[in-house]
Amino acid sequence: MTVTPRAATAACTLRSPVASHLRLGRYVPQLTDGVGGMYHPALAHRPVVRLRKDMQGPSDMAGMKRLLRRVLWGKHGNLTSLDDPWKIIPSLLAGREVTTLIDAGASDGRITHRLLRAFPQATAYLFEPNPAYAEALREYADRDRRVRPQLLALADRQGELEFYETASRGSCSLLKPSRHLADNFPQEASVRRVSRVPAVRLDDWARQSGLASIEVVKLDIQGAELAACRGGREILQQSTLLIYTEVWFRRLYEGGAVFGEIDQFLRELGFALYSLYKPKSDARGFLSWANALYLHADRLGI
Repeated sequence: MTVTPRAATAACTLRSPVASHLRLGRYVPQLTDGVGGMYHPALAHRPVVRLRKDMQGPSDMAGMKRLLRRVLWGKHGNLTSLDDPWKIIPSLLAGREVTTLIDAGASDGRITHRLLRAFPQATAYLFEPNPAYAEALREYADRDRRVRPQLLALADRQGELEFYETASRGSCSLLKPSRHLADNFPQEASVRRVSRVPAVRLDDWARQSGLASIEVVKLDIQGAELAACRGGREILQQSTLLIYTEVWFRRLYEGGAVFGEIDQFLRELGFALYSLYKPKSDARGFLSWANALYLHADRLGI
């Protein structure tokens, strides 16, 4: 599909093919730096937007790229999928039995709610060490017998660990926020208090809980994702079908893993990266973090 300047204007009014893909939540791949198009290897079969090579000079091309970036990606950079991952996930596991979900970094359980809507027969275990969410999780469990709050952190060792409580609940972590995170997001990342919370290894906890399989795992634990995976290496390798995890492209938490380290570890366990969602850049435009969806290649036959 080719987009001319006139067609780009039509896209803004939601009347063009580009706009129809936006409205349907289709994937709009990444703009390249050169003339050509937008491409994402994981979803090469989807429609792409291609810039014409006969546009009227460099200024037209630059203007077109600015327009598409502003309309399609806003402030999120250009590595953006417009698919809703919570709709993609059940389609990827269609026909598969999902009995157990793990939501690590569950906060108030809003992601668990979406996962249970996709997998209504499953039991969900919500790991959340932040005491600020304890009452909300207990109330959620009272309303839904499938919900089992675990007021614990997932880590690569068991015991009491330091927990950094920040101005924003969403930035709290077992790891200390780095100076880069504090400089770029001062209102969210400033540390208000350091406490201690109980932590477990996922493998140990699963054995003690009598769980032989965990099909779906969601991780949003502010830089501690790799440690949690290391603590669950056995059960992830033996039973897990899908992992949806936050990944980091800069070390925004001291000692936290970056994307390449998480990706290598999960690939060693047999997982393959499906796509990235909701990327966030810092004030200078550097990609900081995103959410990654991994599938176990052999177990799912992909």
